[in-house]
Amino acid sequence: MRRSRGRNRRRERGAYTAELAVALPSLLFVFAAGLLGIATADAQLRCDDATRAGARALARGEVAAAVTAVTREAAPRGAEVTVRREAGVAEVRCRARVRFAGLHTFQVSARSVAAVEDAEIPGEGA
Repeated sequence: MRRSRGRNRRRERGAYTAELAVALPSLLFVFAAGLLGIATADAQLRCDDATRAGARALARGEVAAAVTAVTREAAPRGAEVTVRREAGVAEVRCRARVRFAGLHTFQVSARSVAAVEDAEIPGEGA
């Protein structure tokens, strides 16, 4: 009976190496997917924060060029920023691409709107 145990050990000698060879790439893929998710969430949150700050500044009456500069500073690197004020509404949009290890890009975007503070309300007035 002892001889059969020795034979089984010899057969299983490379089993751990084979399991590691299969599991390691899978773990690396899951890790890379997690990093991509974190990078995408970070870019989305930065776009959201940048557009909110820009819309508030534009609604207070800041100059559009200054609002664009402030929004670009808060947005992810290389983001496209659009600033617009019409009919008592200030709107700021931000679009950015998230690139992960040069393999794939995702696009995130955000839009914030705020009422212009000095806008006249229709029907009210002296």
